[in-house]
Amino acid sequence: MRKLAIILTTLMLSATCLAQNRFYIGYENGGLFDRYHYVNSKGYSLTQSSIGGVFGGYAGYKINSYNLEMGFYGYFSSHPFVDYDYNSGIPAKSGSMGSGAESWVIPIRFGKEFTFSDEKFFLKPEIAFNTIVSRDYSENQPTMGWGENVSMFPGDPYIPVSSDSTRAYGYVGSRMNFGIETALSAGYRFKKKADIYIKGSYLANFNPLYYETITHYSAAETVNASSVSVNAFQFQIGLRYYFAKREK
Repeated sequence: MRKLAIILTTLMLSATCLAQNRFYIGYENGGLFDRYHYVNSKGYSLTQSSIGGVFGGYAGYKINSYNLEMGFYGYFSSHPFVDYDYNSGIPAKSGSMGSGAESWVIPIRFGKEFTFSDEKFFLKPEIAFNTIVSRDYSENQPTMGWGENVSMFPGDPYIPVSSDSTRAYGYVGSRMNFGIETALSAGYRFKKKADIYIKGSYLANFNPLYYETITHYSAAETVNASSVSVNAFQFQIGLRYYFAKREK
């Protein structure tokens, strides 16, 4: 992790030295909405979202209306629980959530800016390649878990305390992952020196960041299930500052 921070800092300083007249920095934070797909051995499935957070900063270099950015972000994910009907085996969305896998994310972004009203307003579509470093990865899996109607028995794993119980184990597949991010931001520019904007993003990772194996116990049967994070959405508020007067 320390090596990644050193590399990022070196790249930012290099960009500053080479292109002060087009160099800028920014900060973003907002909501991270991971989407999970649940399916069980009875053939029922469910897709639902969770609510987490994201914050971080970036440095960028602008050439005319095009820009290249590199950032460093903290992702604080959560995962949704499932309301399971032990009689029918049908899952339903739950309003409860637990802590999910947390990650550091390093995006390399390419974008194009469209300005309006004497460059006071702008739209900017972007595409990014993300490097994702899991903060919760461990060689000893599972790393997380949750349960319904279960208790810890001394010297034993979690065991059900009633006929209707659920036990889930959470796994982080790898320490490193990669993904593609597409985004659109819209904002207002102050005297061609600073921006405030809102930004929406869609995240598609090459591999799941987190998944769970779930077992539902009832008096009639035992049902196996899984829940996998498939993609995510972000909604953020951002600030950007240009170190020198920008060229048109």
